[in-house]
Amino acid sequence: LLDPVIIEELRETGATFTDRILPRYLRTASQTAAAIRLAAARCDMAELARLAHTLRGSSGTLAGTVLSGTCADLEQAANDGDRVAAAALAIAVEQQTYATCQALRATFTPSTG
Repeated sequence: LLDPVIIEELRETGATFTDRILPRYLRTASQTAAAIRLAAARCDMAELARLAHTLRGSSGTLAGTVLSGTCADLEQAANDGDRVAAAALAIAVEQQTYATCQALRATFTPSTG
């Protein structure tokens, strides 16, 4: 679920990552996944592609390689206008976002004080 090489690079950034970047990602990833679900329900392909692109980039940067790949597939399906594939991928993105956030929480303990 998480890229071990990127995890090590993120560990090296220390408190900057655990105190500022990680909490922001956890919040926005969950919000974006919820927005993806709503856009899929509306069959809003342009919004799905935009949201998937955003989540793909941030997830890939923060070691979420599986989620990033699924977001790339969702972005492509949305750009192709493939509503059936986009709907299925939107569900997968929401599930993988939850799993990725849980894995990141388990991997990184925010620094104290």
